[in-house]
Amino acid sequence: MKRVLAIVIFLIGFLLILFPFVSGDKAYYAGDNYFLNLKDSVELKFPQYLISLAQKSRSAKAFNAKKALRNQMLPLSDSLDRAELEAKEKNKLTELEKISAAKKALNYELNEKEFNIDQQYAFESLDGKEKERLIDSIEQTVTLDDFLIKYANDLVNPTGNSNTPSLTTQEISIKKVNRQSTTPFIVSGTIIALLGLLLMLYFMNFFSLDHVGTRRIVTAALGLLIIVLSYLIYQSFNQRLKFEATLKEREKIVKERLEQAKSLQLVFFEANGKYANNWSQLIEFGVNDSIPILKILVNPDDTAAVNKAKALGNPLTATEMIAAKDKAFPSVDVNINEVSKVPFSEREFDLNAGIITKNSREIHVFEIKTQKGIFLQDLKFVPENFDSTKELILGSMKEPTTEGNW
Repeated sequence: MKRVLAIVIFLIGFLLILFPFVSGDKAYYAGDNYFLNLKDSVELKFPQYLISLAQKSRSAKAFNAKKALRNQMLPLSDSLDRAELEAKEKNKLTELEKISAAKKALNYELNEKEFNIDQQYAFESLDGKEKERLIDSIEQTVTLDDFLIKYANDLVNPTGNSNTPSLTTQEISIKKVNRQSTTPFIVSGTIIALLGLLLMLYFMNFFSLDHVGTRRIVTAALGLLIIVLSYLIYQSFNQRLKFEATLKEREKIVKERLEQAKSLQLVFFEANGKYANNWSQLIEFGVNDSIPILKILVNPDDTAAVNKAKALGNPLTATEMIAAKDKAFPSVDVNINEVSKVPFSEREFDLNAGIITKNSREIHVFEIKTQKGIFLQDLKFVPENFDSTKELILGSMKEPTTEGNW
């Protein structure tokens, strides 16, 4: 019975050592190394993906309906344009006023009808059963594999660079990912397994504890082993705590740098009507360019002051030029040349800008990002289960947003 107990203790320790190597969550991998996400969480996104396709389907119908409406109203619009041009040439002011009123009425009618079309084809306007039927019909043509391919390629190649080869179904596989630190399991399992082994050897009479010297040696050895293994456990948790604290502090600094880049991008957009799509262009703008700002000389709410200024011929406003850097950072001294740099590394943030179509409108967007592993690369200790490919992203190349993903 004693030997059975010793064997059980040994097996418990052995299983603890083995546990982190055989346990884990299933995760999707793109290629051999690129970790996508846990299998369950990816598959939970699939229904949302189907909903987004359903929304796009409805938006496409709305776009076609509005296009048909504009084509239908085009002859009337063209005739008003021609009449307006003729009235201007003949200086018929009364007729011009009537034509202008008719054009405004036509635009109002067009906007109202387009609004009604948007409401009519909005996915949210469908009742529950209609939504289900639409999603089911889309699911007949779009599989989970289709979604995985798109999801993987969006992560690996978010900018759609044509020089980057697209992943295929064969390159996506499911593997186990151990998301726990292995050290505590190995150390505690080793202690228990050694204890079980010693008990087994003792019960099998490989050594005796009757002799005082033997007892002291065994006690000292066990004590030393416990101290060493306890220290290893402490170091494992302590290193993890230090890493988490460092990660939190560095993320804060990186986010601040991303916000600086965002401020400069917004001022660039204000001056140029688009976002910069490379760092040299943005930094050159921040260092050397100026932008006009409107300065209020007379309080517009002070009627007396406004009338007096007009009577004297004094301007109510004035345009002044201000350095782009001062507009972006009015109360902070920022080194523009450092804005592109990822803190704690020699790398630059990935910067992209472009135009997307949303609700039939072209919208300028930008995205600035970096992987967490880049600003942690100098650390001696990084937990085995830490995903260094996760990114801090500000803005988006898919949605009209200038916010971060944190």
